Amino acid sequence: MRKTWPALDVRFAVAMGEERAAAADRLAVALDDLRPTAVEEGDGAWRVFFGSTGDRDAAAHALAAEFLGMKCVYLEAGRGEEQAVPETIIGAVRKAVSIPILVGGGIRTPDEAKARVRAGASFIVTGNVLEKSGDGRLIRGFADAVHSAMKPSPAVKNGAEGGS
Repeated sequence: MRKTWPALDVRFAVAMGEERAAAADRLAVALDDLRPTAVEEGDGAWRVFFGSTGDRDAAAHALAAEFLGMKCVYLEAGRGEEQAVPETIIGAVRKAVSIPILVGGGIRTPDEAKARVRAGASFIVTGNVLEKSGDGRLIRGFADAVHSAMKPSPAVKNGAEGGS
């Protein structure tokens, strides 16, 4: 019996002069980063299964954005939402794309922001919580949490940042 849920159908093109096996290998390498739960191979297409429909849909939309030339992806839970974008969704998108990921909506504490950066967010967008609190120290709390979760780039580690 053929599995149908939650899956993403992926077709691959064989480049001019490329062997079909090489094209399949190229696709397999790209899919490996998405950590699918299973893959069914077909004629010129693969059905890729994910742990949840959310992971599948987020990865598919983010890949489409990157392939269309977008410079970033914005994952938005909604202004003032009770729940922020789940870390599993952020992780699935991070595995799928190489462009920056902005995450906003429902992030109410520095710890929630930190968790989203650790999951793969490049930027955190927050507003309501800062507007409503009236406490300027909360901004510092968010900044400290986000920066502590970030991994320094190799250039920063080697002291090569900035300057001319």
